[in-house]
Amino acid sequence: MMFLFSSLDNLVTDQPPFSSEIGLYVDLKNIYDLPQDTTIDIELLEKIYRSATIQEIYIIYIADPKFNENTKSKQRLAAVIISQEKEATVLKELETTSKLKQLHHYQLPWIVMIERESLRIVKESRFTLTEDVNREIIENNYRIKIMNILLANENFYNENVDICANTTQQKELVQSCLLIETDKILDPAVKPFVGINSKKNSHDIFLTGSTDFLGPYLLDELLRRTDANIYCLVRSTTSVDTSQPRVFYVCGDLTLPQLGLDDHQYSMLVSKIRSIYHCEAATNFYKPYNEHRSANVLGTIEVIKLACLANCRVNYISSLNVLDSSDHSNGYVQSKQVAECLLKQASERGLFVTTIRRGYISWSLSTGDFNKTDWLTILLLDLIKFGIAPETDFTFNITPVDCISRSIAELGESEKTIKATIDLRETHTVSFKSIWTEICRQRGLDPHYLHVTEWSQRLDKVLKTNSQLLHGLQLFSNSLTDSFSIDTAPTVGTESDLNLPIFVEKFLQNCLLLSSDLEK
Repeated sequence: MMFLFSSLDNLVTDQPPFSSEIGLYVDLKNIYDLPQDTTIDIELLEKIYRSATIQEIYIIYIADPKFNENTKSKQRLAAVIISQEKEATVLKELETTSKLKQLHHYQLPWIVMIERESLRIVKESRFTLTEDVNREIIENNYRIKIMNILLANENFYNENVDICANTTQQKELVQSCLLIETDKILDPAVKPFVGINSKKNSHDIFLTGSTDFLGPYLLDELLRRTDANIYCLVRSTTSVDTSQPRVFYVCGDLTLPQLGLDDHQYSMLVSKIRSIYHCEAATNFYKPYNEHRSANVLGTIEVIKLACLANCRVNYISSLNVLDSSDHSNGYVQSKQVAECLLKQASERGLFVTTIRRGYISWSLSTGDFNKTDWLTILLLDLIKFGIAPETDFTFNITPVDCISRSIAELGESEKTIKATIDLRETHTVSFKSIWTEICRQRGLDPHYLHVTEWSQRLDKVLKTNSQLLHGLQLFSNSLTDSFSIDTAPTVGTESDLNLPIFVEKFLQNCLLLSSDLEK
């Protein structure tokens, strides 16, 4: 393989360079994605490339920002090389080594950054490796540096390459990627001061998200299982029951420093709490990462800081969606992935962290209460407006909110799950037809079904007149007509356990009010 690199020397970027002498080279003709299910031994590859010419090398993964579809999904190899030799000599050495060792094409870096000084030399104008800085931070800093240079010099690509046509969109994608990479690094100063759970007299619990759908059920479960006082972070106490025994509401804001609490409130929590249940999150599958960042990323950092000061355990409620490696445009999922990354670093520094990934949470088995703003609710409201359902065997994998709250409390109170990540798969499966049939029955109507193709065509006609209508049905239609993988993981409950009639009854009682609220 011939390395045909285009020099990007002396390019101006917004960030200060790591060194006064940096060369960045891009291989335009040999850019390959890592084959699926293929892993690369980075340390071994670095050892292979290291020589008298290439004195120090760091192989990192980085995405090519010029491709709209590749910006966040397809990772390729880049190399940061420290060498005193001429740049042409270094590049030739890479080429020669790759031939002699018969390396695969995807083992060759598509970007090479060449510096003159060792990463271990302390110098104010560059990033240096010290005992307090790990490999991950080195990689992220260089990744950000390289992508900043590419972003600032988008015209260096060959004109024949299929470059993203929308320059504004291209910049937004790259900037989002850069922001994510930056956000993944937890401030090295954030770490527990003393041994976790050293405060024998601290018994209380701090809960975020107590007014969301899951929160009240988890609160009740924690009150049942423990004798702890529970401090709940809320924006306002106007809509909460302040008369509950052992429940104390503190007004604050997850997105603000110290969670928006004054010094007295914050110090009180530091002295009293022995664990945190972090449930609050912004959840919108249509909005980008930056609109989830404040609550889901910066808020998690504030929770970590509180836990470090209080020397207490964090039970973080994440989502099974983070396991979907194919979903690279979902801002909510990206924010949860970043939050997990931050918590992992905190755990490595000594904080007790339990990450609990939950699936889709459905209505309460006992009351029929349901999440008023989630996708299923919007879908069913849209379906009632549309009046016709598709003939489909589509099923939903769900876990009733009563069940998931019990599982979270049990796992969060167990010492066996400290520093563990638990995937809570859905417990039940319910068919689309069962829900729609029950809705029609309680409305005194016969369920009307059309073939999926005809149903989709009718929906398209409605959407042509107003594309802002029926968002829930649009997403459902895509699930039915596109290639869509349904999780067939075994469930422990049956459809008859779900008390579907009580949910539908509660749903129909709220239907008119919900429709007017969602249209606002």
